[in-house]
Amino acid sequence: MEYEYSVEARNVLNKFYGVDRVVYVEGEYDIPFWEIIFEKILSVSVEFESVGGKPELKKYAEKILSGEAEYVVAMDSDYDYFFDIEENPQIIRTFGYSIENSIITFESLCKALKNIARIPSKSVPSDVCRSWILEFEEKTKDLVLLDLFNARKQLGISVIPDSTERFMTSNNSCNICDRKVSEFIGKIGIRKEDCKEEEDVLRESGRSVFELLRGHFLFSAIMRFIKVQANKLGKNISMSKDMMYSVLVAVFESIFTEDHSHYSYYKKHLEVLDVNA
Repeated sequence: MEYEYSVEARNVLNKFYGVDRVVYVEGEYDIPFWEIIFEKILSVSVEFESVGGKPELKKYAEKILSGEAEYVVAMDSDYDYFFDIEENPQIIRTFGYSIENSIITFESLCKALKNIARIPSKSVPSDVCRSWILEFEEKTKDLVLLDLFNARKQLGISVIPDSTERFMTSNNSCNICDRKVSEFIGKIGIRKEDCKEEEDVLRESGRSVFELLRGHFLFSAIMRFIKVQANKLGKNISMSKDMMYSVLVAVFESIFTEDHSHYSYYKKHLEVLDVNA
């Protein structure tokens, strides 16, 4: 039986670990991402613990907001920043919908394809990677707007699934089918005409569609794209989700520098922890 610490005990748990900060995250898969973020930006020592999902992590965040907790929480933003949420420097949220939206970028997509297909840099079809991202954004924009509307109205409708499979032009494709998206939208009971406010919010947020897609959906699309492109390059690859995730995290670690488009966001939100450690 797992022992449940009190808030008071958690506030001094960093002393038990011999670190400056204890940071609670949603799940074990989140730890490598947040380790990279914290290690590249902060000079303080950190111990990470997963709590088993965002609903549970929100309970930890509530203790921070009530002024009881001294630990730190790092979580997926989901659509939180579109709503009236209480901010706190001890609660760190991802720039995009989830960690995948920071891990997966144009640069990381090119590097992941290079590593997985085992090809030289000059053979990476960077123009294809860029075009695919732009097309993917264009064809999924309505889904994001409807998903945001669904979240704002708390309708509880499943708008964006964990997998892209149902929207692809074929079983072996990495391209979204406009017809399948339109047919799906026609069945879920939300009209695109009702999402004018969401379109304004999206535009004002400074975030792209690619940065607001649900993480599992985006990850599913990336797996398909890399497999399809590797096959076109004459490479027949077989890779599990775990291995793909490991490659993407390793690539992210190599490219998460001041040049990364999300670096300044994380630096701004983490540097206060360095001062108050």
